[in-house]
Amino acid sequence: MSEISPHSMPAELLAFRNTLRQADQQAFDQLYLAAAENLKLMDQLPLVIPLEKVLLAILIEQQKMINQLVKR
Repeated sequence: MSEISPHSMPAELLAFRNTLRQADQQAFDQLYLAAAENLKLMDQLPLVIPLEKVLLAILIEQQKMINQLVKR
């Protein structure tokens, strides 16, 4: 699994991540890395708060995972 670098996420998220237990950090990293592809597209959105972009990208990835589970 790729490591999350300090430059790949907003400082607020990185600070939060660093407070998590190791297992939770791994889950957080998986979510963030899955959302990273969507984050590139989010630069086109005029959202004021960068965290909104991150949360929206994560929600998209979670919904895709839910859709896959429902199809099973």
